[in-house]
Amino acid sequence: MKASKEFAETGSNRFEAIVREKGVPCLSIVLDMPASPRPGKHHGELLRKAMKKAATLLDRSDASGDQKKKMLDKLSAAVANLDLFTKSPGIGMFISPSLSETVYFPFAVEEIIKVADSFETRDLYYQMQFRKPYYVLVLTKKSVHLFHSEADSLKEIRDGNLPLEYAEEYEYARTSRGTSYGYSLKNFEKDKSVVSEIRIKSLFKDVDTYLAPYFHDSDQQLILSGTSRMVSDFQSVTKLESHIIGSVPGSAIGNHFQHLAREVWALCQNFRKQQIRQLIRKADDLGIGYKAIGLRDVWKAANEGKGHVLLVEKELQTRAYLAGDQLYLRPPKGRYTILPDAVENIIELVHEKNGKVLFVPGNQLKKFEGMVLMFRYKN
Repeated sequence: MKASKEFAETGSNRFEAIVREKGVPCLSIVLDMPASPRPGKHHGELLRKAMKKAATLLDRSDASGDQKKKMLDKLSAAVANLDLFTKSPGIGMFISPSLSETVYFPFAVEEIIKVADSFETRDLYYQMQFRKPYYVLVLTKKSVHLFHSEADSLKEIRDGNLPLEYAEEYEYARTSRGTSYGYSLKNFEKDKSVVSEIRIKSLFKDVDTYLAPYFHDSDQQLILSGTSRMVSDFQSVTKLESHIIGSVPGSAIGNHFQHLAREVWALCQNFRKQQIRQLIRKADDLGIGYKAIGLRDVWKAANEGKGHVLLVEKELQTRAYLAGDQLYLRPPKGRYTILPDAVENIIELVHEKNGKVLFVPGNQLKKFEGMVLMFRYKN
Protein backbone atom coordinates (compact mmCIF):
# COMPACT_ATOMS: atom_id res chain seq x y z
CA MET A 1 0.00 0.00 0.00
CA LYS A 2 2.79 2.44 0.89
CA ALA A 3 4.44 2.29 -2.54
CA SER A 4 1.12 2.91 -4.27
CA LYS A 5 0.34 5.88 -2.04
CA GLU A 6 3.72 7.43 -2.76
CA PHE A 7 3.14 6.97 -6.49
CA ALA A 8 -0.30 8.57 -6.24
CA GLU A 9 0.86 11.55 -4.21
CA THR A 10 4.10 12.50 -5.98
CA GLY A 11 2.49 14.68 -8.65
CA SER A 12 0.16 16.35 -6.15
CA ASN A 13 3.01 17.18 -3.75
CA ARG A 14 5.12 18.72 -6.52
CA PHE A 15 2.12 20.73 -7.71
CA GLU A 16 1.43 22.08 -4.21
CA ALA A 17 5.09 23.02 -3.73
CA ILE A 18 5.04 25.09 -6.92
CA VAL A 19 1.73 26.90 -6.38
CA ARG A 20 2.56 27.75 -2.75
CA GLU A 21 5.89 29.40 -3.57
CA LYS A 22 5.15 33.12 -3.23
CA GLY A 23 6.86 36.32 -2.15
CA VAL A 24 10.26 35.35 -3.61
CA PRO A 25 11.69 35.64 -7.15
CA CYS A 26 9.99 32.94 -9.24
CA LEU A 27 11.13 32.09 -12.75
CA SER A 28 8.51 30.36 -14.92
CA ILE A 29 9.51 28.88 -18.28
CA VAL A 30 6.74 27.16 -20.25
CA LEU A 31 7.72 26.01 -23.73
CA ASP A 32 5.91 24.42 -26.64
CA MET A 33 7.91 21.40 -27.83
CA PRO A 34 6.56 20.59 -31.30
CA ALA A 35 7.36 17.31 -33.00
CA SER A 36 10.44 17.51 -35.22
CA PRO A 37 12.44 15.10 -37.44
CA ARG A 38 15.50 16.27 -35.47
CA PRO A 39 14.08 16.84 -31.95
CA GLY A 40 17.44 16.98 -30.17
CA LYS A 41 18.70 19.87 -32.27
CA HIS A 42 15.35 21.68 -32.53
CA HIS A 43 14.47 21.42 -28.85
CA GLY A 44 18.02 22.31 -27.87
CA GLU A 45 17.77 25.56 -29.84
CA LEU A 46 14.43 26.40 -28.20
CA LEU A 47 15.98 25.90 -24.78
CA ARG A 48 19.05 28.02 -25.55
CA LYS A 49 16.81 30.93 -26.57
CA ALA A 50 14.65 30.44 -23.48
CA MET A 51 17.71 30.42 -21.19
CA LYS A 52 19.03 33.60 -22.74
CA LYS A 53 15.69 35.38 -22.28
CA ALA A 54 15.32 34.05 -18.73
CA ALA A 55 18.81 35.27 -17.81
CA THR A 56 17.99 38.74 -19.15
CA LEU A 57 14.73 38.89 -17.18
CA LEU A 58 16.47 37.72 -14.01
CA ASP A 59 19.20 40.33 -14.45
CA ARG A 60 16.54 43.07 -14.70
CA SER A 61 14.53 41.78 -11.76
CA ASP A 62 14.61 42.89 -8.14
CA ALA A 63 16.20 39.61 -7.01
CA SER A 64 19.41 39.92 -5.02
CA GLY A 65 22.75 38.95 -6.52
CA ASP A 66 22.82 35.76 -4.44
CA GLN A 67 19.27 34.83 -5.48
CA LYS A 68 20.08 35.40 -9.15
CA LYS A 69 23.13 33.15 -8.94
CA LYS A 70 21.22 30.35 -7.21
CA MET A 71 18.42 30.52 -9.76
CA LEU A 72 20.75 30.54 -12.78
CA ASP A 73 22.62 27.54 -11.35
CA LYS A 74 19.32 25.71 -10.84
CA LEU A 75 18.21 26.61 -14.36
CA SER A 76 21.43 25.26 -15.87
CA ALA A 77 21.04 22.02 -13.92
CA ALA A 78 17.38 21.67 -14.94
CA VAL A 79 18.17 22.17 -18.63
CA ALA A 80 21.06 19.70 -18.45
CA ASN A 81 18.69 17.04 -17.12
CA LEU A 82 15.94 17.62 -19.70
CA ASP A 83 14.98 14.92 -22.17
CA LEU A 84 15.51 16.67 -25.50
CA PHE A 85 13.87 13.77 -27.31
CA THR A 86 10.66 13.94 -25.29
CA LYS A 87 7.40 13.34 -27.10
CA SER A 88 5.57 15.58 -24.64
CA PRO A 89 4.02 18.58 -26.45
CA GLY A 90 5.18 20.99 -23.75
CA ILE A 91 7.52 21.42 -20.79
CA GLY A 92 7.62 23.73 -17.79
CA MET A 93 10.53 24.73 -15.56
CA PHE A 94 9.72 26.44 -12.27
CA ILE A 95 12.69 27.87 -10.40
CA SER A 96 13.11 29.97 -7.26
CA PRO A 97 16.10 30.31 -4.91
CA SER A 98 14.90 27.25 -2.97
CA LEU A 99 12.93 25.23 -5.54
CA SER A 100 13.46 23.68 -8.96
CA GLU A 101 10.79 21.58 -10.66
CA THR A 102 10.45 20.38 -14.25
CA VAL A 103 7.08 19.28 -15.61
CA TYR A 104 6.32 17.56 -18.91
CA PHE A 105 2.90 18.58 -20.22
CA PRO A 106 0.85 16.05 -22.23
CA PHE A 107 -0.89 18.90 -24.11
CA ALA A 108 0.13 21.90 -26.20
CA VAL A 109 1.11 25.07 -24.32
CA GLU A 110 1.74 28.73 -25.11
CA GLU A 111 5.28 30.02 -24.48
CA ILE A 112 5.70 31.88 -21.20
CA ILE A 113 8.98 33.16 -19.77
CA LYS A 114 8.58 35.50 -16.80
CA VAL A 115 9.99 36.45 -13.42
CA ALA A 116 7.46 37.43 -10.76
CA ASP A 117 6.75 36.90 -7.06
CA SER A 118 4.86 33.68 -7.82
CA PHE A 119 4.88 31.06 -10.56
CA GLU A 120 2.75 30.90 -13.71
CA THR A 121 0.43 28.10 -12.67
CA ARG A 122 -2.46 27.80 -15.11
CA ASP A 123 -0.95 24.94 -17.11
CA LEU A 124 -0.13 23.19 -13.84
CA TYR A 125 -3.76 23.35 -12.72
CA TYR A 126 -4.84 21.99 -16.09
CA GLN A 127 -2.18 19.29 -15.81
CA MET A 128 -3.69 18.13 -12.51
CA GLN A 129 -7.13 17.99 -14.10
CA PHE A 130 -5.85 16.27 -17.24
CA ARG A 131 -3.71 13.72 -15.40
CA LYS A 132 -6.00 13.09 -12.43
CA PRO A 133 -5.11 9.55 -11.29
CA TYR A 134 -7.52 6.65 -11.67
CA TYR A 135 -7.39 2.90 -11.14
CA VAL A 136 -7.76 -0.04 -13.52
CA LEU A 137 -8.78 -3.49 -12.30
CA VAL A 138 -7.88 -6.26 -14.75
CA LEU A 139 -9.78 -9.53 -14.34
CA THR A 140 -8.22 -12.47 -16.17
CA LYS A 141 -9.10 -16.17 -16.12
CA LYS A 142 -6.38 -16.93 -13.59
CA SER A 143 -5.49 -13.67 -11.87
CA VAL A 144 -6.57 -10.18 -10.79
CA HIS A 145 -4.35 -7.11 -11.23
CA LEU A 146 -4.75 -3.52 -10.01
CA PHE A 147 -3.07 -0.61 -11.79
CA HIS A 148 -2.64 3.00 -10.73
CA SER A 149 -3.01 5.18 -13.82
CA GLU A 150 -2.22 8.72 -14.94
CA ALA A 151 -3.28 9.51 -18.50
CA ASP A 152 -2.10 6.53 -20.61
CA SER A 153 0.56 5.45 -18.12
CA LEU A 154 -0.12 2.38 -15.97
CA LYS A 155 1.82 1.15 -12.95
CA GLU A 156 0.87 -2.13 -11.31
CA ILE A 157 0.21 -2.10 -7.59
CA ARG A 158 1.86 -4.85 -5.57
CA ASP A 159 0.77 -4.53 -1.96
CA GLY A 160 0.83 -8.09 -0.62
CA ASN A 161 -2.82 -8.72 -1.54
CA LEU A 162 -2.72 -7.82 -5.20
CA PRO A 163 -2.01 -9.12 -7.78
CA LEU A 164 -4.01 -12.21 -6.86
CA GLU A 165 -3.60 -15.50 -8.66
CA TYR A 166 -5.92 -18.48 -8.43
CA ALA A 167 -5.43 -22.02 -9.69
CA GLU A 168 -8.88 -22.83 -11.03
CA GLU A 169 -9.85 -21.44 -14.41
CA TYR A 170 -12.91 -19.32 -14.93
CA GLU A 171 -15.16 -22.01 -16.47
CA TYR A 172 -18.74 -22.27 -17.60
CA ALA A 173 -20.92 -25.11 -18.92
CA ARG A 174 -20.00 -26.63 -22.26
CA THR A 175 -22.51 -27.94 -24.78
CA SER A 176 -22.92 -31.73 -24.97
CA ARG A 177 -24.73 -34.36 -27.02
CA GLY A 178 -28.29 -35.34 -26.14
CA THR A 179 -27.55 -38.95 -25.05
CA SER A 180 -28.16 -40.20 -21.53
CA TYR A 181 -24.41 -40.16 -21.02
CA GLY A 182 -24.28 -36.73 -22.56
CA TYR A 183 -27.10 -35.62 -20.26
CA SER A 184 -25.12 -36.73 -17.20
CA LEU A 185 -22.00 -35.09 -18.55
CA LYS A 186 -23.96 -31.93 -19.20
CA ASN A 187 -25.24 -31.88 -15.60
CA PHE A 188 -21.73 -32.55 -14.33
CA GLU A 189 -20.36 -29.68 -16.36
CA LYS A 190 -23.23 -27.48 -15.22
CA ASP A 191 -22.57 -28.31 -11.56
CA LYS A 192 -18.88 -27.65 -12.08
CA SER A 193 -19.75 -24.33 -13.70
CA VAL A 194 -21.99 -23.29 -10.80
CA VAL A 195 -19.32 -24.18 -8.25
CA SER A 196 -16.72 -22.30 -10.28
CA GLU A 197 -18.89 -19.20 -10.47
CA ILE A 198 -19.58 -19.32 -6.73
CA ARG A 199 -15.85 -19.55 -6.05
CA ILE A 200 -15.08 -16.70 -8.41
CA LYS A 201 -17.67 -14.44 -6.81
CA SER A 202 -16.28 -15.30 -3.37
CA LEU A 203 -12.81 -14.44 -4.65
CA PHE A 204 -14.10 -11.18 -6.12
CA LYS A 205 -15.54 -10.27 -2.71
CA ASP A 206 -12.04 -10.66 -1.28
CA VAL A 207 -10.67 -8.50 -4.09
CA ASP A 208 -13.29 -5.87 -3.27
CA THR A 209 -12.07 -5.81 0.33
CA TYR A 210 -8.47 -5.39 -0.84
CA LEU A 211 -9.54 -2.47 -3.07
CA ALA A 212 -11.43 -0.52 -0.39
CA PRO A 213 -8.42 1.37 1.08
CA TYR A 214 -7.70 2.90 -2.34
CA PHE A 215 -11.17 4.44 -2.63
CA HIS A 216 -11.53 6.54 0.50
CA ASP A 217 -12.35 9.67 -1.57
CA SER A 218 -15.70 9.81 -3.33
CA ASP A 219 -14.23 11.14 -6.59
CA GLN A 220 -11.67 8.36 -7.10
CA GLN A 221 -12.39 6.44 -10.30
CA LEU A 222 -12.15 2.78 -11.29
CA ILE A 223 -12.21 1.15 -14.74
CA LEU A 224 -12.74 -2.59 -15.13
CA SER A 225 -11.14 -4.75 -17.80
CA GLY A 226 -12.17 -8.33 -18.51
CA THR A 227 -14.72 -10.43 -20.34
CA SER A 228 -18.31 -9.24 -20.05
CA ARG A 229 -19.07 -12.17 -17.72
CA MET A 230 -16.16 -11.45 -15.39
CA VAL A 231 -17.01 -7.75 -15.27
CA SER A 232 -20.65 -8.60 -14.56
CA ASP A 233 -19.71 -11.02 -11.77
CA PHE A 234 -17.44 -8.45 -10.12
CA GLN A 235 -20.09 -5.75 -10.35
CA SER A 236 -22.62 -8.10 -8.73
CA VAL A 237 -20.55 -8.31 -5.51
CA THR A 238 -18.61 -5.01 -5.31
CA LYS A 239 -19.34 -2.23 -2.85
CA LEU A 240 -17.44 0.23 -5.06
CA GLU A 241 -20.09 0.61 -7.75
CA SER A 242 -20.21 4.41 -7.37
CA HIS A 243 -16.50 4.59 -8.29
CA ILE A 244 -16.76 2.52 -11.48
CA ILE A 245 -16.86 4.76 -14.56
CA GLY A 246 -16.86 2.03 -17.21
CA SER A 247 -15.20 -1.08 -18.55
CA VAL A 248 -13.15 -2.16 -21.54
CA PRO A 249 -13.46 -5.62 -23.10
CA GLY A 250 -10.81 -8.29 -22.80
CA SER A 251 -8.16 -8.79 -20.17
CA ALA A 252 -5.06 -7.51 -21.92
CA ILE A 253 -1.86 -8.24 -20.04
CA GLY A 254 1.63 -8.86 -21.39
CA ASN A 255 1.97 -8.13 -25.10
CA HIS A 256 -1.31 -6.20 -25.17
CA PHE A 257 -0.45 -3.92 -22.24
CA GLN A 258 -0.07 -0.73 -24.31
CA HIS A 259 -3.39 -1.41 -26.00
CA LEU A 260 -5.01 -1.63 -22.57
CA ALA A 261 -3.39 1.67 -21.54
CA ARG A 262 -4.78 3.45 -24.62
CA GLU A 263 -8.24 1.92 -24.21
CA VAL A 264 -8.71 2.88 -20.56
CA TRP A 265 -7.33 6.39 -21.09
CA ALA A 266 -9.75 7.00 -23.99
CA LEU A 267 -12.65 5.84 -21.80
CA CYS A 268 -11.49 8.04 -18.93
CA GLN A 269 -11.21 11.13 -21.16
CA ASN A 270 -14.72 10.60 -22.54
CA PHE A 271 -16.12 10.19 -19.03
CA ARG A 272 -14.46 13.40 -17.82
CA LYS A 273 -15.73 15.36 -20.83
CA GLN A 274 -19.20 14.12 -19.98
CA GLN A 275 -18.68 15.22 -16.36
CA ILE A 276 -17.80 18.74 -17.53
CA ARG A 277 -20.94 18.89 -19.71
CA GLN A 278 -23.05 17.77 -16.75
CA LEU A 279 -21.51 20.44 -14.51
CA ILE A 280 -22.21 23.13 -17.11
CA ARG A 281 -25.86 22.03 -17.20
CA LYS A 282 -25.95 22.02 -13.40
CA ALA A 283 -24.53 25.56 -13.27
CA ASP A 284 -27.13 26.66 -15.81
CA ASP A 285 -29.94 25.21 -13.67
CA LEU A 286 -28.75 26.73 -10.39
CA GLY A 287 -30.57 29.77 -9.08
CA ILE A 288 -28.91 33.16 -8.56
CA GLY A 289 -28.21 32.52 -4.87
CA TYR A 290 -26.19 29.41 -5.66
CA LYS A 291 -23.58 30.73 -8.09
CA ALA A 292 -21.54 33.73 -9.23
CA ILE A 293 -21.04 34.64 -12.89
CA GLY A 294 -18.33 36.76 -14.50
CA LEU A 295 -15.01 38.09 -13.25
CA ARG A 296 -16.07 40.63 -10.60
CA ASP A 297 -18.81 38.56 -8.94
CA VAL A 298 -16.67 35.41 -8.97
CA TRP A 299 -13.76 37.37 -7.45
CA LYS A 300 -15.97 38.59 -4.60
CA ALA A 301 -17.46 35.14 -3.89
CA ALA A 302 -14.06 33.44 -4.08
CA ASN A 303 -12.58 35.90 -1.56
CA GLU A 304 -15.48 35.13 0.78
CA GLY A 305 -14.68 31.40 0.58
CA LYS A 306 -17.98 30.44 -1.02
CA GLY A 307 -16.48 28.56 -3.95
CA HIS A 308 -17.19 24.86 -4.25
CA VAL A 309 -16.55 24.33 -7.98
CA LEU A 310 -15.10 26.88 -10.41
CA LEU A 311 -15.65 26.28 -14.12
CA VAL A 312 -13.41 28.51 -16.24
CA GLU A 313 -12.53 28.62 -19.92
CA LYS A 314 -8.96 27.43 -20.27
CA GLU A 315 -7.77 30.33 -22.43
CA LEU A 316 -9.57 33.09 -20.50
CA GLN A 317 -7.23 35.88 -19.38
CA THR A 318 -8.28 39.30 -18.12
CA ARG A 319 -6.27 42.27 -16.87
CA ALA A 320 -7.91 43.89 -13.83
CA TYR A 321 -7.28 46.49 -11.14
CA LEU A 322 -7.59 45.94 -7.41
CA ALA A 323 -8.42 48.84 -5.07
CA GLY A 324 -8.90 47.66 -1.49
CA ASP A 325 -11.01 44.53 -1.84
CA GLN A 326 -12.81 45.76 -4.97
CA LEU A 327 -11.93 44.52 -8.45
CA TYR A 328 -12.26 46.77 -11.50
CA LEU A 329 -11.95 46.10 -15.20
CA ARG A 330 -10.77 49.70 -15.79
CA PRO A 331 -8.33 51.76 -13.73
CA PRO A 332 -10.31 53.27 -10.81
CA LYS A 333 -9.63 56.62 -9.18
CA GLY A 334 -7.04 56.62 -6.44
CA ARG A 335 -4.47 53.95 -5.68
CA TYR A 336 -4.76 50.46 -7.09
CA THR A 337 -2.79 47.32 -7.88
CA ILE A 338 -2.60 45.94 -11.40
CA LEU A 339 -3.44 42.25 -11.78
CA PRO A 340 -1.98 41.16 -15.15
CA ASP A 341 -4.26 38.12 -15.15
CA ALA A 342 -7.06 38.30 -12.59
CA VAL A 343 -8.37 34.92 -13.78
CA GLU A 344 -5.23 33.20 -12.48
CA ASN A 345 -5.62 35.03 -9.15
CA ILE A 346 -9.19 33.70 -8.89
CA ILE A 347 -8.06 30.17 -9.71
CA GLU A 348 -5.48 30.32 -6.91
CA LEU A 349 -8.02 31.80 -4.49
CA VAL A 350 -10.52 29.00 -5.07
CA HIS A 351 -7.80 26.37 -4.71
CA GLU A 352 -6.41 27.89 -1.51
CA LYS A 353 -9.91 27.84 0.02
CA ASN A 354 -10.35 24.14 -0.82
CA GLY A 355 -12.56 24.61 -3.85
CA LYS A 356 -12.26 22.61 -7.05
CA VAL A 357 -11.08 24.23 -10.31
CA LEU A 358 -12.07 22.70 -13.66
CA PHE A 359 -11.02 24.06 -17.05
CA VAL A 360 -13.44 24.00 -19.96
CA PRO A 361 -12.14 24.02 -23.56
CA GLY A 362 -13.43 26.43 -26.20
CA ASN A 363 -16.11 28.99 -25.47
CA GLN A 364 -18.62 26.68 -23.76
CA LEU A 365 -19.02 29.18 -20.89
CA LYS A 366 -19.98 32.15 -23.05
CA LYS A 367 -23.30 32.54 -21.22
CA PHE A 368 -21.33 32.80 -17.95
CA GLU A 369 -18.89 35.41 -19.29
CA GLY A 370 -16.16 32.77 -19.31
CA MET A 371 -16.44 31.59 -15.72
CA VAL A 372 -18.98 30.44 -13.15
CA LEU A 373 -18.45 29.65 -9.47
CA MET A 374 -20.88 27.25 -7.82
CA PHE A 375 -21.33 27.85 -4.10
CA ARG A 376 -20.97 25.48 -1.16
CA TYR A 377 -24.29 26.77 0.15
CA LYS A 378 -27.00 29.27 -0.79
CA ASN A 379 -25.87 32.88 -0.61
